[in-house]
Amino acid sequence: MKIGINLWLLVEEGGGVCNYVLTLLRHWNQYFPGDALVIFSFPQNETLLSTLPSSCRKDEIRLRAQEEINDYLDRFDIYFCPIGSLYPRPLPKPSVITLVDIQERFYPEFFKQEDLESRLHHYDISLKIADRIITISEFSKKTFVRILGISKRKIDRIYLCADEMPEALQPKGWPLTKKTMEESLSDFTTN
Repeated sequence: MKIGINLWLLVEEGGGVCNYVLTLLRHWNQYFPGDALVIFSFPQNETLLSTLPSSCRKDEIRLRAQEEINDYLDRFDIYFCPIGSLYPRPLPKPSVITLVDIQERFYPEFFKQEDLESRLHHYDISLKIADRIITISEFSKKTFVRILGISKRKIDRIYLCADEMPEALQPKGWPLTKKTMEESLSDFTTN
């Protein structure tokens, strides 16, 4: 199976959702070698995508606008939008989106008017049109059902995986090295 993945909304300011997408791309071939990703990338993605191994980008198609995805419908079987909005829509392919939450419904004061209007428009229609929805919590799943009337049968709750921990940095002026730390610990355990 080939999965077309729209990366239009993958931007550096994307926070945790951006990290989710990069982790997914980084590990996809390892866990799902039989299901190829056809990546639709855009100029605003380049900095983030450059952090991926080239093997993750072997089936990448660089576009200028999302509407151009319609020209490549024969290249994939399922369409996946991992960052909340299904676009272009509708496509004559089974579609999946990931939407983490609809926090704008609970805290509209934390959003600029333009962002709020965009979320209300794109998220609502995307949830209704998508064939499957991935979200990260039972709370989000229940809010999609309760607030927007989405069928719970088309929503899958999949928890995010933990990131690998970065190597610990030693603060400047910190007196302990690995060797002196081991010596200190051995002094403690022998006394």
